[in-house]
This record gives sequence, structure tokens and C-alpha cells, in this order.
Amino acid sequence: MFQRINIVKIFKRHFNTFYDYSELQFTGKHKTLFRDKLVFIVFPMALSLILVSLNIFFIEFYISVILTCLALFIGLLFNFLTLIYQIINKIKSDSLDSSDHKTEARFILSKELFVNVSFAIALSIFCVLAILITQFRPPLLIHLIRFKPYFYLIKMAYCYSTSFIAYFLIIEFVLTLLMILKRFFVIFEKEF
Repeated sequence: MFQRINIVKIFKRHFNTFYDYSELQFTGKHKTLFRDKLVFIVFPMALSLILVSLNIFFIEFYISVILTCLALFIGLLFNFLTLIYQIINKIKSDSLDSSDHKTEARFILSKELFVNVSFAIALSIFCVLAILITQFRPPLLIHLIRFKPYFYLIKMAYCYSTSFIAYFLIIEFVLTLLMILKRFFVIFEKEF
């Protein structure tokens, strides 16, 4: 039923791009590095926790700025997909002429970059949704429980948890963009 919108494969392939390429070449093992886990999981969680514990929540002005930036990045990333597709085709045609190790590495890096950009697009969509959910205030539910003794506890738990998730996704998105930038630099550095 949801096969057309299932993006689990993009997430799996993105997480499979975190490995030590030289170790894979020598040992054949596809091992995730500890520093990648630290940078892409622990750091965003810790920073999100710090921001939430300092009671830094999303306000309307910041939400509109962040949503505008995310919309621009989504458009830019879709254009990157076509650029990467052209790079992959060029590498394929170059590999017909020569089959050296550098061409194979550039081809693998380009394929992984395509996956990373696809992941960044999906992540930015989730960022938009998470930010919008931080502003969700159902009036009927609030009216029903606003005089209950646990209302404030539920309200604060909702604010903290949704803000934590939104911050985590935004930080993850920025880190993924930095990784994409680095990979573009590595691919195009050889062209010049």
C-alpha cells in the first residue's frame, strides 16, 4: 500500500555509506567507524538536549526563517541529484577508456553522494514536519484537559520532546549537508 512512498531503502543505503573505505578494500569488512557514530548520532543528541534544557524553543520568527531555508535547500538538493547523475554518467564513460582504482573510487563516491543527497532531501522534509509539530496546539484537547492537574506536565513534555526531535533533525540535516559538501569537493577537486 505504501510502496510508492517507502523511503526506508534511502535511509538504509545512507547509513551504509558510513564506513572506512581503505579497510573495506583490504579486509572486505563494511565497518561503521566510531567517530561517525559520535558525529552523526551522539553530537546531535547532546546538542539538542542542551538546547531543550536551556528552554530554547521555536518561535514564529525562527520557524519562518528555518522553513524558508529548508525549502531552498530542498530545491537545491533536487538539482544536485541531476548533477550527480551527470557525474556518474561521465565516470562510466571514462571507465570505458581506463579501469584504474581512482576511477572506481570516484564512481563509488558518486553513487554514495547520490544516496546522501536523497537522504538529505527526505531529512529536510522530516525537519519541516517536526518544526510544524512543535507549534501544534489542538484546541479541543486543550479545552478538555486544561484544568486537570497534569495539564502543565503534559504540555511541557510535549514542548520538550517535539523541540528535541526538531533540533536533532535540523542538526542532523546540517551535518549531512557538510558531508555532501565535502564529497562534492573531493569529486570535483580531481577535475581541476
